[in-house]
Amino acid sequence: LGVTGVRGEENVIESTQLAQLLKKHRVRARVDAPDLTADQAHIIEAARTEAPEALARVSIDVKPLELAETADLPLTAGRAHNNLSTILMMTTGDLRRAREHTLRAVEMARRMGLLWRQFFFFANLVELTLELGDFAQGEALLLQLCGLQSAIGTIVVGQLLPEVYQARLLRFNGAFSEAASRLRACATVIREQRDLQSLYGADHYLADVLLEMKEWAAAESVLQEAIEIGDQGVGEGGVLPRALLATALIGQGRLAEAQSVLRETREKMASDPAPVYQERILLAEARLAAAERRWEESLTAYAAVASLQQTLGKRWHHAYTLNEMAEAHIARGEPEDLQHARTLLEQAATEFKEIGVPYYVARVQERMQSLFDRMLRLE
Repeated sequence: LGVTGVRGEENVIESTQLAQLLKKHRVRARVDAPDLTADQAHIIEAARTEAPEALARVSIDVKPLELAETADLPLTAGRAHNNLSTILMMTTGDLRRAREHTLRAVEMARRMGLLWRQFFFFANLVELTLELGDFAQGEALLLQLCGLQSAIGTIVVGQLLPEVYQARLLRFNGAFSEAASRLRACATVIREQRDLQSLYGADHYLADVLLEMKEWAAAESVLQEAIEIGDQGVGEGGVLPRALLATALIGQGRLAEAQSVLRETREKMASDPAPVYQERILLAEARLAAAERRWEESLTAYAAVASLQQTLGKRWHHAYTLNEMAEAHIARGEPEDLQHARTLLEQAATEFKEIGVPYYVARVQERMQSLFDRMLRLE
């Protein structure tokens, strides 16, 4: 994070103390890979660098983490909680459990009085909260993140994370133009800072907004940069931006290119079938099948995406997928499709209302009314 050397003496002291505790308690990591170091934080970091097939089966004994907490080693415990949160996101996709570990990481950093660690752990907490669709809580957490940003002053990397997440929240609430404008401004500054991790995230979020605005070519350009960064091993890699790129190509009618991109993306994901990758690729495949009028394949893929999102707890995304699935039913236009679409739209409207996004509630309700009028004309 560009902050190596800060409190370095605590790292050395804690690592030595923890190693002694682990030896005393004879704790080992259990991983389907060669033995790893016993330090819990290092176990997790090492597991991330193992072959993807081993990572998918990783089972880490949390005893070292518990020992770090009970032995009053907050620096090590906080680092371990934060890294375990990442592992959970990229293996099981359990966002709520990941958020619990991130919250513990924040608490550990607060005990140490390390504002910069609190800032980065807190940023992860905000991101997870927004992905779960807990927008009221996310907005409150954003205010605290901005407070940490002000307290720290100059931050070497990640300086604009609060602004990026504020724009993300605007996008979820339907303020697309403002969100895109803010993300473009953030990306420009971050690019000048050469902070690739933050630029990857800003590009990813900006592309998502541009796709919603149907600015397909602009989204494609942004995603090419995200792919270049991701292929260097930064962020979540090249799989997610490629899946979004397929949607940008579909929007431009370049279906053969979209098919090629998805095939390449599937190949890249084969060794690491993380739920977050599955969700995004299945959604792109559902959209491509709909564009090619392969309705059964499209609806099957949409159903799989919705089921996965429900399991992951991604409420806003689940409601959004139900809305898209309804549009696929309407486009196919068979007698039973309109009723299926009506049911899906009603469910989407209910979920958007529960989440608290009036823009999408109104948009879905408007679509429900036009569908109802169409069904009346057909009677």
